[in-house]
Amino acid sequence: MNDAASMNPIPIGLDDGYAYTKVALPDGRLIVIPSRGRTGQGGVTWIDGSEQRIFEYETEDVMYSVGAVDGTPTHFEGYPWSGLNRVIVQHALQQAGMAGRSVHAVSGLPVSAFYRKSGERRRETRQSQAAGSITVG
Repeated sequence: MNDAASMNPIPIGLDDGYAYTKVALPDGRLIVIPSRGRTGQGGVTWIDGSEQRIFEYETEDVMYSVGAVDGTPTHFEGYPWSGLNRVIVQHALQQAGMAGRSVHAVSGLPVSAFYRKSGERRRETRQSQAAGSITVG
């Protein structure tokens, strides 16, 4: 898609949670998918013409399977910055119909960016990625 519509970023809200990833679209729709993925190919063959349920994505030379797979736990310290998180977010954006579109995503930081497990406030907040436009592949 290389028209004017793809060049005008679409504002979205994004919550890349440990259990579910949510995409809020400007028309009021909320797309919710399980934050479920794992390293490696899906290893599944479709026998009939039913809907695809496992999707494969590659980031930093690592292949991931997302969707109807036995997923790797997502509740770990580096998840917000991991390849697993990137492919789950990419999959959520694909499911939201953002393929080939530029988006401006607004997201919050996890509470752990501001507070330690003990409840003590962090002196410096941890930040994830810088703001900017991305095109959903």
